[in-house]
Amino acid sequence: MRSSWLVLSLLAGVLIFGTAAAPTAGVREADRLQREADVARSGGQWDIAAPRYMKLAELFPETPHGRAGASRAREMRAWAREPDRSPASEDPVSWIHEIADFFTWP
Repeated sequence: MRSSWLVLSLLAGVLIFGTAAAPTAGVREADRLQREADVARSGGQWDIAAPRYMKLAELFPETPHGRAGASRAREMRAWAREPDRSPASEDPVSWIHEIADFFTWP
C-alpha cells in the first residue's frame, strides 16, 4: 500500500515538473526568429524579414531580442516608404550619373 502512494506521488511530481516550459525555450525561439529574419534581410527578401521582426518584437517586448526586432522593423518600414531608386530608371538624375560615369571610367 505504501509503495503505491509513493509511486503516485512521484508520478504527480513528474507531471507537475515535466510539463513546465523551460526559459531557454523562449530564448531559442527568439534566436530562431531573429536568425530567419537576418538571413532573409541579408538576401534582400524584405517581405519575409519584416513580419518576422514584427513577430519578434511582439512576442518578446522588453528583451534585447524584442528591442532589436522592433528597431529593425522600424528601419524596414522607413525603407518601404522610400525605397532605393532603381538603376534602370530613366530620369534626369540617372542621365547625369551616366555622363559622369562615361567620363570618369578608366
